Amino acid sequence: MDGIFAVMVLLGGVFGSLEVTTVAVTKAEGQPGMAGLLLALYSFGSLVSGLVFGALNLQISLRRQLLFAVGGLAVVSAPLAVLPSLWATAVGLFLAGLAVAPSLISGMALIERIVPASRLSESMGWASSGIGLGLALSMPAAGYVSDHVRPHLAYLVLSGCAVGALLVALGVLPGLRRADKSALATDSDQPGVTAVPAEPMVVIDAPVPMPPLEEPGQPGTAAERW
Repeated sequence: MDGIFAVMVLLGGVFGSLEVTTVAVTKAEGQPGMAGLLLALYSFGSLVSGLVFGALNLQISLRRQLLFAVGGLAVVSAPLAVLPSLWATAVGLFLAGLAVAPSLISGMALIERIVPASRLSESMGWASSGIGLGLALSMPAAGYVSDHVRPHLAYLVLSGCAVGALLVALGVLPGLRRADKSALATDSDQPGVTAVPAEPMVVIDAPVPMPPLEEPGQPGTAAERW
């Protein structure tokens, strides 16, 4: 869980630095109005990949899905700092967005897979807090690079976080494999509940015996009692 938390912190660093850097780059290029378009393309890429990724029934393990998604994010974000124009940056951000949703989906699904049910809510909370922590740390870092070095180079904060997430994912992969196997063993030890069909109820309409009718006037009859 600690490794996945670190991955979530670094993914939050990707999100925060991307927003700050994109606004600074478009302003430096004299086209601040394009910031909204670039961020929209990035979000649209994440939306598309989220819909497609959620609909796929992948046969590879969740830990490998996380590794491939974070690796793709690291690859496509690496050249953002040296792209020659805003339109090239727009394409790069769209491609980066394509890797965002699979990274989050596989990370959260992996947490749900390896964490005991009694700690699932807490673990999800830690993952969300990790993303927020990454946002809080990366935004001022990207802003500092934009103001004191060069706006385009602030994308290195983004790509650095993505590469860091990939390295962490590679480092914790053996531990995640053991945790995944342990979770599978725990699931297999729990007996399943087999539904047993109920036997049909048979209702026998047997005649209810009635007492014999007594003739009037006989001793002990109802007529004498009255």
